[in-house]
Amino acid sequence: MKFRLTTTNKGQSMVEVTLAIGVAAVMIVGLVRVVTNAIYSTTFARQQAQATKYAQEELEWLRSERDKDWDLFYTNTSARDGSGYCMGNLVWTGAVPNESSATPCGANVVSGTEFSRWIIVSVITVDKEVSVTAKVRWTDSKGSHTSVSSGSLTNWRVQ
Repeated sequence: MKFRLTTTNKGQSMVEVTLAIGVAAVMIVGLVRVVTNAIYSTTFARQQAQATKYAQEELEWLRSERDKDWDLFYTNTSARDGSGYCMGNLVWTGAVPNESSATPCGANVVSGTEFSRWIIVSVITVDKEVSVTAKVRWTDSKGSHTSVSSGSLTNWRVQ
């Protein structure tokens, strides 16, 4: 009995290898895009949360200023009725913001951050009620973003 050894050349053809590499490349590129978008979304959410915190901090500061001395609060807000103050350091001496600019308050930012914050004030009822809008803006690779909080502050000690 004779045994015949047969050899077969089994393997991958060049077309199959090229196709497999192409499919792998498409999958890797897709995965990189998903990861990149996830990182951007996470960063944006963190920045938006921080901006909202700074806007709320502005409103709380304004409430405390109102509660300390309504007359001084009203004087400061009515002096800039329809405009407002840059509030990098939460003081009344801030410049008037230029809202059409990507950096409305120029270099006057929240210390140690990329956030610029300001308030817009409007007198609703003379010596009784003031509308305030707190805004915080930051810029990233996709443009400028703004977080806005608003409220109405009244002279609650007067009926």
